[in-house]
Amino acid sequence: MKIRLLDTLSRMIRFIHACILIALLSTTLSAQTFSPSNIKIVWKDSNDIPYMLFKNVQKAYPNAIFMTNGGRDTKSHHPTGLYIEKGKKLSNLQSILNTKTSTELQPLGVFVIRKGKAFISKAMNASAYKDADYALQSNPILVWNGSINRRLPKGKAIMRNGVGVKRDGTVYFACLQMGYRDFAQHFIEQDCISAIHLTAQKAETWQKDSKPSYSRYATIFVVE
Repeated sequence: MKIRLLDTLSRMIRFIHACILIALLSTTLSAQTFSPSNIKIVWKDSNDIPYMLFKNVQKAYPNAIFMTNGGRDTKSHHPTGLYIEKGKKLSNLQSILNTKTSTELQPLGVFVIRKGKAFISKAMNASAYKDADYALQSNPILVWNGSINRRLPKGKAIMRNGVGVKRDGTVYFACLQMGYRDFAQHFIEQDCISAIHLTAQKAETWQKDSKPSYSRYATIFVVE
């Protein structure tokens, strides 16, 4: 009887270890840290045609090692809210006019890369981003000054992605199946002082040597 019990316990332990390993591998594949100087945000190609597909971005950027989608956009894959690419503003900043009637999770924020440095801003003033190389408006802010956004609901555990800025200035991307608060806590555990939610609609990542999907997006982060 004792031998059977020990055997059962041993199998349970092996199963738990396997589950933990799978979870760790999944997190590793879905979360990456990069230098802001290696990050671009793209929307259209040189012919003014939206990339939409990861594979199209991959062709234009053959040295790409990571991609993820995100940001506010329309059904026709046009960014809404502030979008700056290579120093050029392609979409205007949008603010919530009446916070009492808005159903959007707040606050809105902007992920910015300026002169090789990344940060997340709450400023709803277009002049604050005039020198940005890249900027993308999204919402809600998940983490601010190292703390979880108190307005976040728990939310359902669905696949969502986000981007955070660590204390050392590097940029952390994550795409995980979590609720809002758990997702925000994840960024804090990765030493992010600020983080912003990118999307919960077909949130996805691509990494070098993996097969790109055929999902269509507006703005796409690409890391070389």
